[in-house]
Amino acid sequence: MKKRSLKFNDKAKDFLKSMCFLSPSLLGVGVFFIIPFFVVVYYSVIDGVGSRNFVFLDNFVKLFQNSAFLTAAKNTLTFSFLAVPLAVILSMALALMLECRIPLKSQFRTFFLSPMMVPVASVVLIWQVLFNYNGTVNEFIMLFGVDKIDWLQTDYAMLVVIILFLWKNLGYFMILFMAGLANIPKELLEVADVEGASEWYKFFAIKLRYLSPTVLFVTILSLINSFKVFREVYLLTGAYPYSSLYMLQHFMNNTFQSLDYQKLSAAAVVMAIVMVVLIALLFAAAGITKLQWSDTLRLTALDVGQGECIVLTSGEHAAVIDCGGSWVTHDAGKSAVQFLGGECRKSIDALILTHLHTDHANGAAQLLQRVRVGTLYLPRETKETSLLAEILNAAERQGTRVEYVTEDMALPLG
Repeated sequence: MKKRSLKFNDKAKDFLKSMCFLSPSLLGVGVFFIIPFFVVVYYSVIDGVGSRNFVFLDNFVKLFQNSAFLTAAKNTLTFSFLAVPLAVILSMALALMLECRIPLKSQFRTFFLSPMMVPVASVVLIWQVLFNYNGTVNEFIMLFGVDKIDWLQTDYAMLVVIILFLWKNLGYFMILFMAGLANIPKELLEVADVEGASEWYKFFAIKLRYLSPTVLFVTILSLINSFKVFREVYLLTGAYPYSSLYMLQHFMNNTFQSLDYQKLSAAAVVMAIVMVVLIALLFAAAGITKLQWSDTLRLTALDVGQGECIVLTSGEHAAVIDCGGSWVTHDAGKSAVQFLGGECRKSIDALILTHLHTDHANGAAQLLQRVRVGTLYLPRETKETSLLAEILNAAERQGTRVEYVTEDMALPLG
């Protein structure tokens, strides 16, 4: 009892200490974000700041009957659904391109990173010089006999803002993808090269698999930034731009100037709900994609004969090569065991442990108990541990041959 009470007291002390460190941040978030949000929700369900009569959803009904709000919502969603996928795809493509040996790589990187160091007002000034009616772009297209275009007062206005959004954000997103690419184990790519995998297979089966958290983060970040594009549009066109550029924040800004707090609060609540729903859908899609990749992702056709082979690599990831000649990636040794058990495999040609990682060792021991393994390959420098003893005992019971190999030794896989 005394030991339990001491443990409880230690946990309580640790909790109190952590809360002391967190309290300034929690206080700031509560005062400046959480409490104001609930005040906005309260304003959205009353008829006025003075009378404060509860009207429930009347403000929301009026909001959805407002043509200006509907136009702003349509334009904002259209911009987001166009700009966000482009930002993710192009920034990933740029990161992949900068991985290769190309001329003028540093200048190319500087071109996309420079907007991060330039204030928004300066960026907008450049865009005004480029896309003004008498600007640089019109002067250029006139050389080919094309008439001038009023870029910011026609249907081309959305295109101009999308290009501005991409140029301003691609550099930062590119850095995030480059960091993600740097974390991909080189061993997997080297094995894929040795086995003759094409670049497309390597991208979809290895690189995209490891980049999935970065893709999710960049998508959420670009989605949030797309809802904050008001500054650029306002500086380019003012409070009442061309109809295709009238965004939700234009509506909210103009509503605030007219002091219509109920309509403004209702619009803010709707915007918050839409953002939460979209981000929740992204997380759900990421979870489904990860599950599918873990179970069915294909890399390349391999000549492994009529047998089967499982390769457990270092770190947290494993790879399975089946008799059909497909390579399926998995998250750990136990996943490989589940994969083999789910497919009702009776035997495999070889089990290769490049590193005696705990999960892989446990998975290997379980695998040897369930499936007949022809040969077990272990690193020559493997130290004697209880895990190794368990593996060797399981191999002996199954009649599995054990061989010790070095990293540079070619293994007879089929």
